[in-house]
Amino acid sequence: MKRRYLALAILALLLVGGLMLAKFVIAPSTENDAASRLVVAGDIIISDFWIAEPFGDQRQTALYLAIRNAGARDEQLTGATTPAAGFAHLHNTTNEDNVSRMHAMETVNIPAGGEVHLAPGGIHIMLVGLNAELAAAGERVLVTLQFAETGEVTFEVPVLNRADAMNW
Repeated sequence: MKRRYLALAILALLLVGGLMLAKFVIAPSTENDAASRLVVAGDIIISDFWIAEPFGDQRQTALYLAIRNAGARDEQLTGATTPAAGFAHLHNTTNEDNVSRMHAMETVNIPAGGEVHLAPGGIHIMLVGLNAELAAAGERVLVTLQFAETGEVTFEVPVLNRADAMNW
């Protein structure tokens, strides 16, 4: 009888552990905790993703995120798409003679065992020709990232005002 209760207790712990792991791996929820902001596709782990709320009537903004490559081979981010914008471009912001300039990029290399941060003031994804889907903070937007080896990875990204993003 005691063995049966022990077996049931172990099974319950495994079930709870499995549910916690599923929350960690499955696409993000609206909660503001690190585990709810992960997307895993093969060796690629995408985290800390957000879209900056556009200023006023601006029809462009940026997507920021971190990409970790847990694999043994380099990976390349080759592009992005979203129904919320006419097009998306990989960009890098540089500062030359105290003037910020954006430069288009063909790919972003994610080294084996490494991590790349797409962040304000650096590499980012420009979303140009915004439509009504990307209206304001609190919205969630479907985004597809394209990788050379992993292929397409689609997930929802929250739109945040820049002040909230500092705590994201």
